[in-house]
Amino acid sequence: MTDDATIAAIEAARAHVGQPPDDEKVAPYPVNEAMVVHWVRAFEETNPVYTDPEVAAASRHGGVVAPPAMLGSWTLEISAGKSGSARDRVFGVLDDAGYTAVVATDYEHDYLREVRPGDHLYEEISIESLSDVKTTALGEGYFVTVRHDYKLLGSGEAVGVARMRLLKFRPPPAKPKAGQSAVSDPGSPRRPRPPINRDNAFFWEGVEARELRIQRCAACGTLRHPPRPMCGACGATERDTVTSAGRGTIHSYVVHHHPPLPGTDPPFAVAVIDLDEGVRFVSEIVDIDPAEVTIGMAVELTWREVEPDYILPLFAPALGQEDDA
Repeated sequence: MTDDATIAAIEAARAHVGQPPDDEKVAPYPVNEAMVVHWVRAFEETNPVYTDPEVAAASRHGGVVAPPAMLGSWTLEISAGKSGSARDRVFGVLDDAGYTAVVATDYEHDYLREVRPGDHLYEEISIESLSDVKTTALGEGYFVTVRHDYKLLGSGEAVGVARMRLLKFRPPPAKPKAGQSAVSDPGSPRRPRPPINRDNAFFWEGVEARELRIQRCAACGTLRHPPRPMCGACGATERDTVTSAGRGTIHSYVVHHHPPLPGTDPPFAVAVIDLDEGVRFVSEIVDIDPAEVTIGMAVELTWREVEPDYILPLFAPALGQEDDA
């Protein structure tokens, strides 16, 4: 529970909301082609206005521009760490009150001007909002919106604004490490349930039937996942489904250590899987030490009751994986 002193400290932290930025980060390097090329390759972005001077010159841009989504990249490295800013002070108050876990819930960009090679940016950081205490699926916490204003060094011209909304919450108690699982412990925090709507209901109906169903455009046959209302290839809204064979390879992965999440037992591996059908699927990788997960590993579908009456399609190393190694 939150005592009076803690409530008073959090209320005092509200004095920072809406105040002028008190934290400024100057990008170590001007906007440059090398970073742009690295970024577009990593994100498989193919628009030539970012990399082809001839095509970009003939476009409405009149020359090469940086992808707008790179807005936060130019000052990202030096934005890490403590600076004693209002943001750090607000987060420090919440940490001291026990709201030590954090998860990003929203990240919005407003683009005000194209950014071009040679532009040198700096970033101003301020606190835009601090919510009242909220009860969420992750636990009790506060939503904090941090505003990042990106401007041109010298002129101060604004080129964009980013707003990152974070939930600072109390982490759930640690789970027993041995001899007890969430299934056998009715007091364990429960995993958040996904919202089910008319676009993804077929997927969860497939889970009930132990089928991994993938959405397919009824007009052009393009598969897509996660489910969405319109085909990105032809724009049609008619759709049906195919059932995946449940085999694929790991495209990339992370090992989650912190923060603790309800119904999970860190560390665990979460992977982007290239399914044999040609779409990607995100899943926890089970039945293997997370340290042994590798990119390119063959995996196959397994159905797991992670909590009573809650079945999830997860992936495990494919049978014979060890023999092939």
